[in-house]
Amino acid sequence: MESNTETASDTDQLRKALAELRDQLVVERRTKLLMQKIGRADSLDELLEEISGFLKERWGFNGFGVQLLDDEHSELRLHKFYGIENPEDPIRKQMLAKVPLHRKSSISAKVALTQKPFYANYESTKEIERLPKIDREVVHAAGITENLMVPVTQSGETIGVVHLMSIGGKLDLEENDINEIQGFIESISINIQKEKRREELI
Repeated sequence: MESNTETASDTDQLRKALAELRDQLVVERRTKLLMQKIGRADSLDELLEEISGFLKERWGFNGFGVQLLDDEHSELRLHKFYGIENPEDPIRKQMLAKVPLHRKSSISAKVALTQKPFYANYESTKEIERLPKIDREVVHAAGITENLMVPVTQSGETIGVVHLMSIGGKLDLEENDINEIQGFIESISINIQKEKRREELI
């Protein structure tokens, strides 16, 4: 009897391992396809749209924004926000706000300066009220329930900040997810930098 139980347990573990391996192979194929699409992108917007779609499919984010550092390295400016198709004027105003590059101005400024990611779950009102004014207004206006900010860096220099958001949903990201996402953003930072520089020359 014990032998049969052990055999069944071993079979279940093998099936689980094979399922995890299949899932991993699917992710690797999709990531490879994404990198090929990124390499063929004709503009920064096209590149970011591909990245946005991948992040939504892979981790469930339904909001994606990119702030880029200005030429003087004095402020972050929103390049584009994906997730709200026709934002109302108050939301658009908050999204387009320029963020001075000092830690107390915004969490995104702190992320850019420290080059470290920041993750927050805004289920609690207290968590929202602790935010700097700029961030608090955006969270309220857009209905953001979770937010992961990841620095975009290249050769030790900050290029911008990527915002990955859950709007009206719950993702409950774990540390492994955040580390994986950060690694992914690092792997495409050179593509973002190249497109940014190319468009600056046009």
